[in-house]
Amino acid sequence: SGINAEYGGNDGVLYCLDSSTLEQRWKFQLSSSIHATPRSLGPETLLVVSTDGVLRLVSFEEGSVLSQISLPGMVFSTPDVAPYGVISVGCRDNYCYTLRITT
Repeated sequence: SGINAEYGGNDGVLYCLDSSTLEQRWKFQLSSSIHATPRSLGPETLLVVSTDGVLRLVSFEEGSVLSQISLPGMVFSTPDVAPYGVISVGCRDNYCYTLRITT
């Protein structure tokens, strides 16, 4: 198995492909569109945001939601991932949120 490639779109589906074979490993239907680039939080976890303001931690292996949190507005921007599990993301309520992710 090769390196995974993850992407989403207007259909609200998060896809994971094996980059060496281009075969779909899994797909997961979210509740709204995905305009931001999914971000890796390490070898096992992916951060995905959708336009309904929900930030989700998704398992690379299974494509299942490990945890999620809702922001008070829509999210279109790709989160910034800093060291020590700190992420920042802009929200359509005109605020930028900084969160610490713990596993």
